[in-house]
Amino acid sequence: RRTAYNRGQVLYRIGEMLEGHRDQFIGELILQGLTKRAAEKEI
Repeated sequence: RRTAYNRGQVLYRIGEMLEGHRDQFIGELILQGLTKRAAEKEI
């Protein structure tokens, strides 16, 4: 079982990784029919 501190580190790292793919996520939402503005707001 992991400590609360370690779980926090893992979540922080996941957040960093997701932020690195922000533009890709926005592009995918645009392909689904959202406007760029709506996609950026969603992310």
